[in-house]
Amino acid sequence: MEMLMITIVIFFVIVNTLLSFTLMINGTIFDEAEALIEFKKSSITSDPRNALESWMIVPGFPPNPCGWARVLCSLNSVTELNLSSLDLGGRLSIGDLMILPNLHNVDLHQNYFSGSLTHALHPCSFVSVDLSFNKFDENIAGNFLGSCSSLINLDLSHNEITGGGYPFGSTLSLQSLDLSQNNISDYGLYSFMVSNCQGLRTLNLSTNALTGEFLSVSRCTNLISLDASYNLFTTKFPSEFFFAADLPASLSRLFLTGNKFSDGFSIENNCGNLKELDLSHNSITGDLSTTIFLNCSKLQFLDMSDNKLTGELPANSMMNSKSLEIIDISHNNLTGPILDKLSSLSLLKVFDVSYNNLSGEIPTKGQFPSFPIEFFIGNPSLCGFPLTGCGLSPQINSSQTNSTSSTIPNVNVNSASNRKAWRVKYILCIVLFSTLMIFFLVILTQVLRNKKKAATRLHYIKSLPRSKTSTWNLDGIQQPLAINVLTFGNTVKKLTFAHLLEATNGFSEDSLIGSGGFGEVYKAHLKNNNIVAIKKLNHTAVQGDREFMAEMETVGRIKHKNLVPLLGYCKVGNERLLVYEYMKHGSLEDALTSKMGEDNKKSPDSTTRKHTYSCDGLSLNWDMRRKIAIGSAKGLAFLHHNCVPHIIHRDMKSSNVLIDSTMEGRVSDFGMARVANAIDTHVIVTQLSGTPGYVPPEYYRSYKCTTKGDVYSYGVVLLELISGKKPINEEEFGDGNLVEWAKKNLKENRVIETIDPMLRGEGLLEEEIIRFLKVAYDCLEDRPLRRPSMIHVIIAFKEIINGNEADFEGFLDGGEINEESTEDLV
Repeated sequence: MEMLMITIVIFFVIVNTLLSFTLMINGTIFDEAEALIEFKKSSITSDPRNALESWMIVPGFPPNPCGWARVLCSLNSVTELNLSSLDLGGRLSIGDLMILPNLHNVDLHQNYFSGSLTHALHPCSFVSVDLSFNKFDENIAGNFLGSCSSLINLDLSHNEITGGGYPFGSTLSLQSLDLSQNNISDYGLYSFMVSNCQGLRTLNLSTNALTGEFLSVSRCTNLISLDASYNLFTTKFPSEFFFAADLPASLSRLFLTGNKFSDGFSIENNCGNLKELDLSHNSITGDLSTTIFLNCSKLQFLDMSDNKLTGELPANSMMNSKSLEIIDISHNNLTGPILDKLSSLSLLKVFDVSYNNLSGEIPTKGQFPSFPIEFFIGNPSLCGFPLTGCGLSPQINSSQTNSTSSTIPNVNVNSASNRKAWRVKYILCIVLFSTLMIFFLVILTQVLRNKKKAATRLHYIKSLPRSKTSTWNLDGIQQPLAINVLTFGNTVKKLTFAHLLEATNGFSEDSLIGSGGFGEVYKAHLKNNNIVAIKKLNHTAVQGDREFMAEMETVGRIKHKNLVPLLGYCKVGNERLLVYEYMKHGSLEDALTSKMGEDNKKSPDSTTRKHTYSCDGLSLNWDMRRKIAIGSAKGLAFLHHNCVPHIIHRDMKSSNVLIDSTMEGRVSDFGMARVANAIDTHVIVTQLSGTPGYVPPEYYRSYKCTTKGDVYSYGVVLLELISGKKPINEEEFGDGNLVEWAKKNLKENRVIETIDPMLRGEGLLEEEIIRFLKVAYDCLEDRPLRRPSMIHVIIAFKEIINGNEADFEGFLDGGEINEESTEDLV
């Protein structure tokens, strides 16, 4: 009886605890629902798209904001609010959101919120806040988000803020602050900001109205990027600013273009990590400082154009910066020659010295022969290719003619010699006039011939054979065949559009090897026996030339052995052509969807063919599939963790995993979504969020791409490798897909049926495949937070194959963009 009573008491205690916990959870989610409703009432007076129509509490039903539009939850609590680009209007009351205990990310950019950014006393858990592209036109309240001790990113750019208090108080957690494109003129705010920036890594104050002295940023000890361009900073640079004690050693990017700086400029020390320096459009005087090149050995980009620099080019000092890629010192008053030793700067892509007073001959070695004439014009005493040749006799001008005429003796007597002198003058005039006429006719003939040749070339291009979907739009382009292909590295050099036409037989259908959402891909045989792949992008709006070229320069610098490198690009009218390294064995999708050859089917005794999958002579056994899985994981991990800023692929799939001659898996088309955005402003995010069968479930709710979305897509690719099945196949899965089928097998303890029949039957091999399949299931978790990062995927693979260094050598090596690797797996 006593035991029965004890059991009953314990039962009621457990039930009471569970009820209390349930009430607590319900109470928390109810409070969060009420807070969001209050935010909607107080801050949103205009919702033209009815985007927040689902935000309501229905009497008699428990509230569930986790099902509301643009709201993301984790563990039954609101963690993210994404109301970007909805054209919402009203006076923002951000304090209503601070009471949400687990709200980390607030994205309200591209709306019409206005009013003042007032301080709320309630502590908050914000990590990232984006209020850019709104209509805030008042001061920032002092300590605006000072109670948000976990705040890392704050974006207030593209508003009309004029000044105010320091927005994040005494918190040291903030790493990124963007106040660009406002009307801030409050020097006190600026002064306080650079004195309280110990945690900042990026600071953007560009395009405001800040005046006065540019202050030292010595307290910003973790600063990587500083942009204070297009303000009204005047006077000379602080005398102590560029000394070791006052320049953060971490600084990699310094942009001060478009200010009012004057006097000389030098960097004495502590710039070992500086890679980009822009001081253009100022009034800086004196020589081009040698200290920039001597002390900043990693410098890649230097722009000091439109200043008042004098003196000669410091060639000896410039040779110390072997990483230089872009130098723009145009529109100054530099003198002297361009020394030949500058030819050894092998990475140089831009060397713009136009509109100076340089003299002598342009170097003929290195990259100089590939530079356009625009880099050298405006230097009257400069000669050599691509300008006029050196040593040519000057043309006879009128002053010389007059001088010549004056040497004819003026005989003031009526004699035969005087008549003879006038006859000579008359003959000279006739000869000179005839020469000029002949010269004019030659020029006119050449112009007409060039026009006819250009028309013939254009007609030739338009008449080229091509694939059924390929079109050309080259009207109005002068000599399109002569347009250069801008290249990266030494793989291909001195290519023109004509070379690409010839290498692809006019982009004929015979050269077409693939097509996708961004365009068609052609195989091109160059004259130097190199084979490349050329992607011809689909027609887009005629917009974004500068953005397109900027994205190309970014993507072209990304190098890793498990990424398909961009070798060059070419813009011809409205056409964009991208040149990639050719992958011998095509895509993983092609390899997995091709049927086995007859020999493989009929061979009863060949052990080497037992676990094969052939595609035009290519056979994929498990060792090869494992190598491709690991290689593609390395490539994707490099994009996520070693590129700054980190790159989200957005369309990871088996057709974007290519196989090279060594059977390495390489990720392709990375950055293509950014390129598409750059060249066509009408592309919307839903068009760039992946391919059916690979799209993670959260994309359908938030339309926001993340690295964890890439991890999900990679999990589908890994599942394809293991199962040999397509992600979507109506004959096999009906209305379902590969992921649902595989998860059903897991739930019903039939995991072995998920493995390709060609890979089953060997004990140790099968055990390893099952462990790889476990990694795939982890990547395919419905909730993004439960998925591993690509770094952890690599670690899992390494543990499975017992640290086989052959498969993991150089995990993140080889990346030229390796600003701040956060992992120690190299």
